[in-house]
This record gives sequence, structure tokens and C-alpha cells, in this order.
Amino acid sequence: IMLYATLFLLSNLVVVCLGWQALPSAITTGLCAATTNDRHNEGDMTFFERKRKRRDGPWIAVLTEPDACDSEERMEETLSALKSAISSRCVDLVSIRVSFSSSEDFPTQQQQHARLISLIQRVKRLKGQDDLDFILVVNDNIDAAIDGGADGVHIKEKFAPSIQSVRQKFIERSGRSSCIIGTSCHSIESALLSNSYRPDYLFVGTCYLTKSHPEKTAIGMLEGPELPGKVKRALSSNEQILVPPIIFAIGGIDEINAKEPIALGADGVAAIRSILCASEPAHVAKTINESS
Repeated sequence: IMLYATLFLLSNLVVVCLGWQALPSAITTGLCAATTNDRHNEGDMTFFERKRKRRDGPWIAVLTEPDACDSEERMEETLSALKSAISSRCVDLVSIRVSFSSSEDFPTQQQQHARLISLIQRVKRLKGQDDLDFILVVNDNIDAAIDGGADGVHIKEKFAPSIQSVRQKFIERSGRSSCIIGTSCHSIESALLSNSYRPDYLFVGTCYLTKSHPEKTAIGMLEGPELPGKVKRALSSNEQILVPPIIFAIGGIDEINAKEPIALGADGVAAIRSILCASEPAHVAKTINESS
């Protein structure tokens, strides 16, 4: 009896030992898979492949002005400036950002929406011409992004919790395998919270005085050029974040001051009027790229 009992215990011990040998591998594999897929669905890693294959230098984003679709003339002006900027081969991301007005002095929202779709489609057609490559997103309008064929959506800071549902909706409705999503933040706390929803990039500011935030009338009211770098370091130091989002400094960025937030740690900068209102947008984009 003692012999049988001993053999029984030994056989169970072998099973337990073998089980513990296999368990860490299973746990590690599961955790890695869950973490890797948390931000992206199938095909989305192309965004991060872009990070490894892109040119040297800072990331540069260009945002349109809110009135870009108020009239045919403004749309053509915007398109012309974007063409010039993109031709520099220094622009990584274009964000179509428009505000629809309900004033009777402006076209109807249907007309503005039609112009928005047209602008998205025309900018999209620039991709692939002369080997030009950039990411195209639309601010706060998933329907226009899908209808126009954009790569994704930029979401307001307060709507960051909807990132995953917006990504899923975009993929399901567009039939595409990926969706680039970014959001904005104005503090380290906001960035950490937003990152829990897995954005691909963050616009971090406000760095300098800008018309986009007329309520910030003094330097002391700004978040400053240091914040993007602080956000980058905070996210990079978190071991649970395998692939941190791209950090764009935003707010009053031009060819003169762009190098400051980059030197302080930002991945790149996002500009609006300094590029689109310049006589030579391509020259400004190149200057930002070379001076940083």
C-alpha cells in the first residue's frame, strides 16, 4: 500500500511540475497578444511600420483652419496650400478640421458637408502621387471620414473615452482593416487618461499664443512648450505602454519656435496658419523639418 501511495504521489508531482513549466509560457503569450491587440485591430500595425520607415526628422502635422469649407474659394485656397505643404515630403499627417456654421449668411450644412467630402477626397488623391505619403484624418466627423476615404478620425479631448468604439465603427462601416485615431490633451493627467483608450497620436498644447485659443491672452495662461516632452516621458516611463502614441506639440507653432518643443522631447509639431497662410507652405514645412 505504501508503495502504491508513493507512486501515486510521484505521478501527480510530475504532472504538476510539467504544468508549471507550461503555464508561464501560456500566460506570457496571452498577455503579449492582449497588449499588442489592445490598441489595434488586424492591419493597424502599418501605422507603426510607418514610424520605422519614414524619413529622419520631426513628425509634422498640418491642420486646416475651421472655415476651410465655408466657400468654394476657401476650399480651393486650402487645397492649394495643402498641396504645396505636402509636396515638401515633410508632412506626415493632415487633419481636415472644419466648423459648420448655422448662420443664415453661410451655406447650408449640406453644402458644407459636400465641400468637406470633396476636400477630403481631393487631398486623398494626392497620396501616392510622386510617392507622396501621409496620414489623412478628419476632426470629429466619422461619417465624413468614411465617406471621403480618410485614414481615420481626430477626436476632441472630452470624447477620448469613445476612441475604441469609434475605431470599431470606422472599421466596420468602411470595410478597412485599420483606423488611425488621435486626440488632444492639455495636461499630463489628461494624456495618461487618454492613452488608456489607445490613441495613435496626441496633440499636446497649448505651447504658444495662438488664434485657435483666443481666451489664452498671456504666456502665463499657456501650458507651454515643455508640456509635450513631459507627456512623452510620462508615457514612455510606463512599462504597460508597449507602443506610446506620437506626441505632436501644438499651439502657435511656426518655423522659428518649432525646434523648442522638439528639443524638449516632443516627437514633432502640428501647425496651422504658419504653414497654410504662408506664401510658400512647402518652404515653411522644410524649414521646420531642417531646423528641428
